[in-house]
Amino acid sequence: MANRPTDGEEMTEERARAVLESEGHATREIQALTLAILEVTEVAGPFVRIRGALRGTVVHDDWTLPNLAVRHTVPPLDGGEPASRIYTVRSFDPATETIEFDVLRHGHDSPMMRWIPAVQPGDVIPLVGPRPHFVPDHGSGRPALLLADDSAVAALYSVFRHWPDGARGTAYVRTAEQDVIDELDAPEGVAVHRIDGPLLDAAREAPSGTTLWAAGERAEMRAIRDHFRRERGLPRGEVRPYGYWQAETDSTAVDKRRLAHFSVLMERGESFAGVDDLDI
Repeated sequence: MANRPTDGEEMTEERARAVLESEGHATREIQALTLAILEVTEVAGPFVRIRGALRGTVVHDDWTLPNLAVRHTVPPLDGGEPASRIYTVRSFDPATETIEFDVLRHGHDSPMMRWIPAVQPGDVIPLVGPRPHFVPDHGSGRPALLLADDSAVAALYSVFRHWPDGARGTAYVRTAEQDVIDELDAPEGVAVHRIDGPLLDAAREAPSGTTLWAAGERAEMRAIRDHFRRERGLPRGEVRPYGYWQAETDSTAVDKRRLAHFSVLMERGESFAGVDDLDI
């Protein structure tokens, strides 16, 4: 793409906020809220579950949709700059206006990994969202193939909670522990398999006649997308992969690259609709 933004392009807080609140990026009005931490719990697998109460004007209809993304501001613990991270809302309770999200302990130093041991009930962090994210293409009438690694387990949980009656699917989840699979509590009509190997192998071995929903490491998601688009010939609308993280790359760098790309499009007056995030 011509004049594509580079990783080094300056992304100020003001530019980032303009992108997040722009009509092209936000499919509905973004809510600027705070999250009061209520509970921090060790759960199945490599996860820490955070439950918190939303504070501010909460538009309930926005929070009852599946696979919602929210952006948290992680406070600095070492005198540095705050960092922001995008997480999936695992669940929302309208009665108490509380949400849950899971933090994956990945073993590498990062703002989130430094924050998790320090966070405690009573802490308050800024939050903006929610932004509805992609869901399986149930409208096709064909069964869905779902591929996820640990980073996408919360998204898969949310997708399952909104699974239409009568819809069919098969999910392959790369995770080390069966407890993670059991906690997904798959809906009727969906078979879930735990795997240890590449999700790309599961994609290649899957039968034809399915649509695709997938989330995980960006390079692997790109390869899975290309397999279904180029080798199987599925149309774009039936192939829905997303990269939640990138191997050997800091999440902040990926986030800045994404926001810089959208910022340039916004300043040119160009549409975001045709952008494939895996190509950024």
